[in-house]
Amino acid sequence: MLKAKLRDLKLKCRKFRNEGRATGLLKRKNGENVPISIKGSDLDKLIQREGREGVIDLQLNEEVIQTEIIDLQRHLLVHNIINIDLKEI
Repeated sequence: MLKAKLRDLKLKCRKFRNEGRATGLLKRKNGENVPISIKGSDLDKLIQREGREGVIDLQLNEEVIQTEIIDLQRHLLVHNIINIDLKEI
């Protein structure tokens, strides 16, 4: 299970990346788009273990949401995940 935090849109994504976090967007069933940030190392481990396919349990504010990956972006040189888009199932 991944733990995500709500992301403040006033802060630049670079600040989150410097802290080792990946930024992203969670698309809810009701049409709401929620900006999130996830610890990058946890996300890398999950992707290596289970791949990009399948269901990911995401914990956001004490609520567990089943999601799947829509898009994944990696850094060009170091191949860390820098952005992820998720869709609620």
